[in-house]
Amino acid sequence: MNIRSKNHREVEKLQLTSQYTVEVEKSAKKSFKYREGELSKQTTKEKPRQSTMAGQVSKSSAQRLSRDLTCSICLDLFKQPVFLPCDHTFCQACIAGYWGGPRGQVQGGSGSCPQCRKVFPGQSYRPNRIVANIVESYCQGLEESGGLPGDMGVPERSSGPAPAPRCGRHREELKLYCEEDQELVCLVCGLSQEHRNHTMVCVQEAQQRYRASLNSSMDSLKGELNMALQCERETEEEVKKLKVRKTIVSHTYT
Repeated sequence: MNIRSKNHREVEKLQLTSQYTVEVEKSAKKSFKYREGELSKQTTKEKPRQSTMAGQVSKSSAQRLSRDLTCSICLDLFKQPVFLPCDHTFCQACIAGYWGGPRGQVQGGSGSCPQCRKVFPGQSYRPNRIVANIVESYCQGLEESGGLPGDMGVPERSSGPAPAPRCGRHREELKLYCEEDQELVCLVCGLSQEHRNHTMVCVQEAQQRYRASLNSSMDSLKGELNMALQCERETEEEVKKLKVRKTIVSHTYT
């Protein structure tokens, strides 16, 4: 009798323990589901916050870039940017108009920079092709991403056609490109003594020619970049193999 009652009590203990274990498991599952739900809610709340922060960062970067690509005269994105001997950049039409106005007139036909006020002999400038390419890529990136210049803090271009750039000396439209000096000139400058023996082509022809040359150079650079990346990947693989061999050798002789 004592043995049976003892066994009966042991069975009851096992049953109670089993029931307790089941209840604990149920409670743990409920707690886990609750925490999982709370975590998913927090994640859902964080997503818009993260996307808002990302939008603020991209907008801030675009605003900083737009300031660097803005002409200080017209307060618009550079159009046909040129740089002066002092290395400040302006729109070609803007600096020509500035020199033609009362503020830019200097005795002896000298030119002055509207930004640093430095005076240099002759009203001369050179095309800033680097800035021109950056502006073009920047505007193209905005169009592809669906962004509007005004939304990103970028000064919007006027809806009408941009005024044709004019010569700072003769106020004539710049229709020729000088191969030797690599600059746009007007018809009067093209016939002058300064450019008489230089090779002149029309602006449209020069644009097509240099665009094709630029595209060819870009294709060549892309090929070289792919080769460099391939060499880098192969080098990384060789480094990994050497590390494995080093580990094997160290285990063999230790």
